[in-house]
Formats: sequence, structure tokens, C-alpha cells
Amino acid sequence: MRVTVLAKGMTDIICDHSPPFQLSTDPSSGSSRRCGGQGDITSGLAGVYIHWINQANNTSDNDKDQLCNKLAWAGYLAAATTRRCNEIAYDEHHDGMLASHMLERIQEAFRGLLNGNTKEATATTGEFEYAGLLSKDEIGRYARQMIMEEFGPQRQANLKKASALIIGAGGLGCPAAVYLGAGGIGCLGVVDDDRVEASNLHRQILHNMEKVGELKTESIKQAVLAINPNVKVVAHSVKMNRHNAVDLVEKYDIIIDCTDNLLTRYMISDACVIAKKPLVSGAALKMDGQLTVYNYDDETPCFRCLFPEPPPPNAVGSCSDNGVLGVLPGIIGVHQALEAMKIAAGLRPAYAGKMLLFDGQLGLFRHATLGKKKPDCGACGKDAKLGRDLIDYEKFCGQVCSVDQKSADLLDPEERITVEQYGDILRSGKKHVLVDVRPREHSNISRFSHALQLPVMFMLQNQDETIKTIRTELSRKETNEIYVVCRRGIASQRGARLIQQLLAEEPDLSGVVVKDIIGGMTSWAKHGDPQNYSCV
Repeated sequence: MRVTVLAKGMTDIICDHSPPFQLSTDPSSGSSRRCGGQGDITSGLAGVYIHWINQANNTSDNDKDQLCNKLAWAGYLAAATTRRCNEIAYDEHHDGMLASHMLERIQEAFRGLLNGNTKEATATTGEFEYAGLLSKDEIGRYARQMIMEEFGPQRQANLKKASALIIGAGGLGCPAAVYLGAGGIGCLGVVDDDRVEASNLHRQILHNMEKVGELKTESIKQAVLAINPNVKVVAHSVKMNRHNAVDLVEKYDIIIDCTDNLLTRYMISDACVIAKKPLVSGAALKMDGQLTVYNYDDETPCFRCLFPEPPPPNAVGSCSDNGVLGVLPGIIGVHQALEAMKIAAGLRPAYAGKMLLFDGQLGLFRHATLGKKKPDCGACGKDAKLGRDLIDYEKFCGQVCSVDQKSADLLDPEERITVEQYGDILRSGKKHVLVDVRPREHSNISRFSHALQLPVMFMLQNQDETIKTIRTELSRKETNEIYVVCRRGIASQRGARLIQQLLAEEPDLSGVVVKDIIGGMTSWAKHGDPQNYSCV
């Protein structure tokens, strides 16, 4: 009889295994014990087969196919289970938690099989089939999240097969990288061309003083691998730009935007639309943070759906200009890792179509519902003409992208001087006006005592008062030369250009020479003459 032959074959498979576990053969029992005698699970499974064989010998031919299917499921389940149980024998390393969990799932499946229900067996065999993709070391490492009913071995195996790209190796990128790496993502890419500075360390927690001067991507790679050597970490130590963005993005399953400027956000979102990748986007500024998931499915909007036109450049802030409390990027970065991990594991992210808003001052988490994809969106709309080379984002946003700030020149070379040249001016005693265009929160920390404090935002909003103040200072110092300084030499270029435009409308001031200082206060501290001309 074919049922008997099938049962005999399956029993032979099981009898080749003698795992060190016990499994109760009583279908009504819900208990499972660790470290039992050899062969107990084998005899229990054989007992189930004998029950079905006896039933098969006394049943009609019409029911024999159904019984064959039952036996096949039980054999598949037994073979997969006993193979895994032999691998994950109880030891002190992970306290047998996963083994206990697996045995409980086996009991549930057999109780269902005895009642003619193959659905539970199907789920269980699939679960252990995925568990077979994980090594013994990985099972021990991830056991605490694998025993979760909401996660399990299948989700863990999905995570191992997935890849994620973190763009920005700073305050958001560090916590996102460490939790994705520790959690078992298969491949983690990190994009950034910047190097570690001491001023990064209050918020970029994977770097340390020994890494100052090193590439941030390499620093993160070393830190993640030190925690979990099973993860593949790829350091992309390059600037992301319109020409390489799509090429970088399409290599990975999930993209995580950990940058802090508007231009890069547009560029990353557009690249994800082209490559059809979900985008986990986070931001942290001062004591506030936000997070959302763009481009997750056919209804989830992209960044450009929500913001078709960029705001004015003077309305855009970044942590480098406006500051950030160190813990804020950590809070948002961890949430980015959570959303990315859920997507990789096959779970729906909580913030696809929603935005998380965190108020660090009040300690409040809120969320807002976002609109759906816009049919007329310039990036993901049905008539969008976005290509792989994307667009000129500096022209689109009217400002310089931070990934290119170090090489960006808004002024002509003859309109700029180095910090060494400014040091010569100070030593010579040459009369001039120095304008510090940084926000007062910056200049209150350290500034030249002889500098005139005129933040860019103040000059934009108070143009008449700005002209009056500059005219008075030029007259008092009997000079027609103005030098403009900021923190890094970016805002000073905008400030110098603005002053030039304001003075050009004044006949008595049209001949004033306005130049900016390359590299700003940061460069002065390194290459200027801070010992003889210190800042207060």
C-alpha cells in the first residue's frame, strides 16, 4: 500500500536523527523539555505515523490521498526540524531559548496535523527552512529577536538577505549603522567623503578621538564589524552627486537618508524614484527631529510630492549652521534603523505615508498623515521626465549643496583672500572693516573683538539698517575695504555678495571693496595667527 511505503520512508528519515531533546507525544500536552534523552522526538514522530498508518488501513480509497499529504507534511516537518535541532543543541551560550521556541512550534504543528490541519505545518516548515539559512553563530547572536512571535527565523533570514545604503556617516548615520549591523542586515553600504573631526564626537557616536582625520565611512565600517563580523560593510568614500546618485542607490534594497541639507534630500529622493527604492528619511535640528518613509509603495509620496518647490535659501537650516543637541540625532537615527529593519524583514514600516515629529524640549512624539503620491509630481508623476543624470540641484534650490561646499566658489578668486593674507593685513595695521555674518549663537562663542556682527539673516531682513551701520563703520575707520568672515567660508560668500548688492545702490558707497575670507574661523584656527590675534 502506497501509504505504508511513504510512512516507512519518512520514518527512516527521522530515525537517522537522535537530537538531545524531548518532545511530548501527547497531542494535548503543551509542554516541551530541554536536554531530554536520545531518540524521544524520533519515537514520538514514529507514533504519529503509526497512528496514521493504522487509520489508512481502515479507511476508504477516497481519503488515502489526503492521508498521504498528511504524512508528507509530517515527514518534511520532521526532517527539517530534527536537522535544525541537532545543530542548535542546548548550551549556555543562548540558554536554549530558540530551541525551546522551535519545539513549541513543532508541537503546535503536530496537534494541527492530527486534526487534519496542514496550514500550521506549512507555516512551521517554512519557518525552519528559513532558519536553515542562518549559521549556528548567527542563531545564537540573534536569538532574542528570533524568538519574538512578530519576527522569528523567517524575518531574520530576510534581514540577512537584504542590503541597506546609509547616506551620511554623521549623527544620524552612526546610530542607524550600528543597529542595522548589530541586528543582522546582510550588507550595509555607507556613503560620505568627509573625515572625522573632534567637533563631530558629541553626536557621531561610532567615531572617537583616535579616528580624527580618518574617513568617516572607514570609521563606521570598523566599528560595525567590531560588533558583528557577519555583516558585509561597504565604504563608499565619495561625494554623492547627480551623476553617481542613481548608480549608488540601485545597488541596495533600502536607502536611508542621514544627511542634513535640502539639496541632497531632493537628489536622494529623485534617485530612489528612478531606482524604485524605498527611502527612510530622517532629520534632526536643535531639539527637534522628524522621520518618514518615502516611495515605499504605489501610494506613498516621494519628497518632491510634498515639496514641489524648495523654500528660499535663507529659510533653510542645517545642524552645522543652527546646531543640534547631541542626543537628538541618536533618537531619530535609531528610529530610521527600526523602519529599515522592518522593511528588510518583510514587515510594513510604521511611517510610510506618515511623519514622526519629535519635540525634544517637551519630550513628545507625534505623527502627521501625509498626502498620497501626486499624479503631476515632477519626479514620480506619470509625465515626469527625470533621467538618470537627474537635475542641477544647486540651480533648482538656489544654494550650494553641503556635499560640495568645500569646493564651492560663489565669488570670483579676486574677491576672496586666505586667512594667511588676512593675518598680514592685521599685522600691517591696515584699516578695514571686518563683518562677521554668523548667527549670534555662533559668534557669542568665539569672535574677533574688532568684528562688526551682521548675520546674513539680519541683513536680509533689515537692509536699510545694514547699509546705515556699514556706512557709519566705514566712516569711523576711514576705509573703503570690507572683509567678511563666517565659520567655514560659505555663508561669508553669500554675505559678501549681499553687501556688494546693497552698497551698489548707494552712490557714496559704490566704490567699496568687499571680499570674503576663505575657510572662515575654522581655517583661521588652523592656519591663521590665533596666538597673536586670538578671538574672544
